[in-house]
Amino acid sequence: MKKILAFILAGAMAVSFAACSGETTTAQPACSDVVKAVVSSQTEMEQTVECNSDTFEVYYSSYGITSDMLDDYSAVYTGGAYADEIAVFKAKTKEDAGKVKEALEARLEKRSKDFEGYAPEEEAKLAEAEVTAKGNYVMLIIVPDIDSADKAADSCF
Repeated sequence: MKKILAFILAGAMAVSFAACSGETTTAQPACSDVVKAVVSSQTEMEQTVECNSDTFEVYYSSYGITSDMLDDYSAVYTGGAYADEIAVFKAKTKEDAGKVKEALEARLEKRSKDFEGYAPEEEAKLAEAEVTAKGNYVMLIIVPDIDSADKAADSCF
């Protein structure tokens, strides 16, 4: 009986140590699921176009993001006189995530310059836009309602 009780206590202690280790598991959503959640959070967003391999070259490769750095990606954007863009990348390594983040920051800066003095509403979106990272995920979000977008993206993780 004492051996059984000792075994049960040892098991309980092992479980409590594991719970206190400070390690947390983070969800690993598909990038397309994060993009869909952010798009769904917007009530005033223009019609979006999904990024494919051809547009990837134009929109992201020119900033140094290459497919060999990524496990997954998904992006949508609006055309014409609208700046809206949601891009989510899952990098293979932390180093790659850092490079992707720098590239997206450069893209955001260029987009801001493109719309400077051209379309005040779009300039306002770009001023509120952000590049964020969650582990190896890096996101560029340019939308009318950034607060709702942030909540939607966070809910995926």
